Amino acid sequence: MKKLLAVLAVLVVAAGVITYLALGTDLFARPEQAVSAASSESSEAASSSSSASSAPGQLAKRKAPATVADLLETIQYEKGQNPDTVGWLSIPDTDVENSVVQSHDNHYYLRRTERRVSDIYGCYFADYECSFGPRDELSANTVIYGHSDLKDNPDGPRFSQLFKFTEESFARSHPILSFSTVYEPMDWEIFAVFYADTGFAYNRVDFSEEEREALIAEARRKSIYHYETEVSAEDKLITLSTCTVKYGERTDQRFVVMAKLIPAGAETPKEAALALNPNPEPPAFAAGGSAAAGV
Repeated sequence: MKKLLAVLAVLVVAAGVITYLALGTDLFARPEQAVSAASSESSEAASSSSSASSAPGQLAKRKAPATVADLLETIQYEKGQNPDTVGWLSIPDTDVENSVVQSHDNHYYLRRTERRVSDIYGCYFADYECSFGPRDELSANTVIYGHSDLKDNPDGPRFSQLFKFTEESFARSHPILSFSTVYEPMDWEIFAVFYADTGFAYNRVDFSEEEREALIAEARRKSIYHYETEVSAEDKLITLSTCTVKYGERTDQRFVVMAKLIPAGAETPKEAALALNPNPEPPAFAAGGSAAAGV
């Protein structure tokens, strides 16, 4: 009997470790704030029964809505499928064409799709502190997370597609991305593409104009390109963040694309005015790194 109890105890511990590794840890905590890992499981079973996931991280290629009316109707439809939907993210000539969701923490959608189905590559989800609505009601920094395949493969699933921006020709010919809410379509002009360590608080959501100005300046110093895009402390920002293996297997490194909101009715640029940054500021890794792998 004692041997049987010992075996059972080992199995319980092993199961706990496996669950921990599968779900991840607090991957999105800002340096000054820990993120709660508590998550609601009650609705997952119902959602899973009505939605089937394809191969992990692989989605049927979504077609970009052709008109503003189509876009707003698509977001409304997605909200009907999942009330956690906050908007629609689109990057031309990539597979990033999908809804963005938001939960009460940055843990719930870590390994769930936008239909709440278990999936190793999760979905595109906004930081839990972000505010959404018309453009004037957006947070100072709209932060959206997504997984990569940990190969920095620009043809991989989800935010692996962001690595297309490491090609100068692609970055030059793709100056904007779109993130829209149900209230209105919104285009954003890219001004920085960079590698960072998790000690750099690029994923803060709200801050003073002085802090926003400092964030913009640091993002520009780290950017692999010098963009001529003008950005001020009054501009609304959007930040797309994913994991990378640029600096080996350490887990405290991220790849980031940042853009500013283009004023309503303003003309969108067709090409980015940029040049390679010969000396981008490298990540300042914390000693020992982080214990978490993530996006």
